Amino acid sequence: MPRWYYERPPTEADPTEQRVAQVLDQLGEGWWIRWGFYYSATGDPQALDREGDFIVLGPDGRVLVLEVKGGPLAHFPPTGYYQGNPEHPLGQLHAEWQAVLGWLQEAAQGATLPYVARALCLPNVPLGSQEDLRRRFGEDFFVFAQDLENFPGWWSRQVARHAQYCQEPEALFRRAIVPGLERRAIRDFLRRTDKLFQRYARDQAALLDLVAGNRQLLVEGGAGTGKTFLAVEQACRWAEEDGEDGAGRRVLFLVYHLALVEAVRALLAARPLARGSVEVRGWQEWMEGILAAHGLDPEMPEEREEQTVYFREVLPDLVRECLADPPDDYRYDALVVDEAQDHDTAHDHAVADGEGPGWWSSYFRTLREGANARMALFYDGGQRPLFRADGEFSAERLREALPRGVHLRLRRNLRYTRPILEYLQSLQAPGTATLREGVAAHPEAPEGPEVRVVEAVPPERTGAAVADLLREWRAQGICEPGEVLVVGPHRFENSSLAVHGIPGENDLPPVRAWTGNQDGENEQGNHGAAGPVYLNSYRAKGCESLAVIVVDYESFAALAAREEGEGNEGIWTEGFFLAATRARQVLAVVERAPPG
Repeated sequence: MPRWYYERPPTEADPTEQRVAQVLDQLGEGWWIRWGFYYSATGDPQALDREGDFIVLGPDGRVLVLEVKGGPLAHFPPTGYYQGNPEHPLGQLHAEWQAVLGWLQEAAQGATLPYVARALCLPNVPLGSQEDLRRRFGEDFFVFAQDLENFPGWWSRQVARHAQYCQEPEALFRRAIVPGLERRAIRDFLRRTDKLFQRYARDQAALLDLVAGNRQLLVEGGAGTGKTFLAVEQACRWAEEDGEDGAGRRVLFLVYHLALVEAVRALLAARPLARGSVEVRGWQEWMEGILAAHGLDPEMPEEREEQTVYFREVLPDLVRECLADPPDDYRYDALVVDEAQDHDTAHDHAVADGEGPGWWSSYFRTLREGANARMALFYDGGQRPLFRADGEFSAERLREALPRGVHLRLRRNLRYTRPILEYLQSLQAPGTATLREGVAAHPEAPEGPEVRVVEAVPPERTGAAVADLLREWRAQGICEPGEVLVVGPHRFENSSLAVHGIPGENDLPPVRAWTGNQDGENEQGNHGAAGPVYLNSYRAKGCESLAVIVVDYESFAALAAREEGEGNEGIWTEGFFLAATRARQVLAVVERAPPG
């Protein structure tokens, strides 16, 4: 498809222009199109008082200035008016053409210009009037409805027959006509947007100032509302407070998924502490460490169902027994938990006074002040996976265990561009209802690339579709392959990318499974020359990336229809939604073709 540059949103354009744009959008690679441009009718470069329609660069290096007229171009000789406009349409076209030539000349700095053609596009002119226009003004100046049916053919007859001597027409066109589409300009735009997101997050940290006198916080918020940023900031503030020995406090920062462990550690690395410490631990790592401190090394079962029982019941019970006398290395002054909804509150044992429900009893036992200690728990009940047993997490049970806790609700989204926000809100299904409620638009959501949807791709072609996106984004300067997170419903070894591979990987680094932070790399999609990282949609919770490609899901409409027909819990639409929420600015969906 061609590269587009929009002066204003296409939806605000004249309907006839939109029809012409649909035709131009069918052109292949190598075409560049600017839709909408302002120019001066007086020659004064500061007086941009007129608007033109399209400027097109063809793969052959020639340029076309195309002005669209919706009416029949009727001329009334007694007044000289054309459809109520005193200006001759070809005079308007000539002024636009001169303006484009001037921009090219200024950018060329004396070098040879490409050939620049001009034409009126009249898709509504009847055949009887076309011959009269051709006789009066010549063949070259018009594009009629039948010409749009084969625009490359019209181009070859009317534009490509003219000589073209410019050595670098595409580079000149980018500088003069579509400066915002240069690699550096796009890169700078995306980086400025990321800095804007960071400013939003810093501004939201003022909430912590308002509740600074409270020892316990329960913070609720949907995807992209800044929970992780606030959790890190709160942990650092508590670490830097005066401890008993004046050396700061020891804070345990607990998360469930390993990928989020690395994300939080990266944020902490950018926020050095004046004193105290924040120790980031994954849930399994933390519990197994406690068992090891007591000389225990239980064998994890091999069967998937037995593993589920081991992680949800056996391991937590063993840890709870060991923490009747916590090791010195497992005593903390404060606790911060991100994605707290992943930590069970339901379990068989009764909750004693001063203890927490479910797994939380173990967490409370490692705190020097128990249930009275400083705690900040960040959660989103809508992101509790539907495949985990209903009722295993209850925010109400946590509030009952923390009577001093102050409840905050984060509503404003801090992470997504306008196109991604609108796309997420369009994903309506029973499995996404609660999730969509948590994604409220920021009033100043920045602009960004439109969401790309590649429809009905067979599994064996998924790799090729992903490769095309990676090459396109790299060529446009949007991002490098190593800045892309690929998210799907399966483990990597069961994904279509692992099963079928990516063709032509000689010019692309391979997509690889997330394996944890190795050799100092940040596995969140910011490791430059490395390849994209793949994560399961549920394991990716809490992580984010500049660019995300969602793979191996059927179209959202098909998933929603199937869930409604089967009456299931919405697991597939939930996973699809969570996968899409990992993107900050660039999102593409490679839909899996339906079976059969």
